[in-house]
Amino acid sequence: MQLPMPPQMAPPPAPRRSRAWLPFLVIGVVLAAIAATIVVVTTAGGPAAGGPDAPRTSATVPNVVGMRADQAVAALNSAGFRNVSTSFTGELWQRTVLLQNPAALTTAPRDTSIALSVSVPAPTRAPVTTTVKPPPAPAKAITAREWALIARSPDAHSGESVVVYGQVTQFDSATGPTGFRANVDGVAHKVSYGYADYDTNTVLTADTAATLGDLVNKDLFTAEVTVLGSYTYETTMGGSMTVPKLAVQKITVTGQAK
Repeated sequence: MQLPMPPQMAPPPAPRRSRAWLPFLVIGVVLAAIAATIVVVTTAGGPAAGGPDAPRTSATVPNVVGMRADQAVAALNSAGFRNVSTSFTGELWQRTVLLQNPAALTTAPRDTSIALSVSVPAPTRAPVTTTVKPPPAPAKAITAREWALIARSPDAHSGESVVVYGQVTQFDSATGPTGFRANVDGVAHKVSYGYADYDTNTVLTADTAATLGDLVNKDLFTAEVTVLGSYTYETTMGGSMTVPKLAVQKITVTGQAK
């Protein structure tokens, strides 16, 4: 008797592999995506550090020595150097840059203090005008009438050179060494009984005492003079007197009288 065959058993199922790594894979993919996004945003947002368009904090100091000071400051400002000081203030256009620190063509941070030593303009001086005093005209001989006209209106004859005659009436410490008073006329008077009759009170003056030589009171003289005009002085009586004033060019003592 044939025994029945036992039923054929199905093969056991293959063991299932664990998928515990799957969450880590997903997290890694997400992180990679985020990192890529950051890189893209950073790249699109501006130039990379150190690129040609990156802002520079240093620059080359331009050479401004010899420039007018105001133009030198403008050149430094254009190069990015805003902290510029000068050794003098005021009108910079009148000054020239002599030295600069830091030196020209060196590289320095833009916020570096740039010091400029500038020239001081020479003080403006008014031109000196030298007035050359023209020599007096040759003295001419005059008449008594011509002298009377001069004595009456000295200012009207100012600058005229004439020959006069007279006698010294005061030459002392009150008049000084370069001036004296005399009675004067345009013609010589003869001495009569020891007196000379000259009656026009006149003030005479010279550039130096040497011009008057050894002239003293009561001397008689002949003089070449230039009319200066009228002159007013205080008298010892408390009043004033206006007389002709003459500048002595040459004087000669001819004698003395009372």
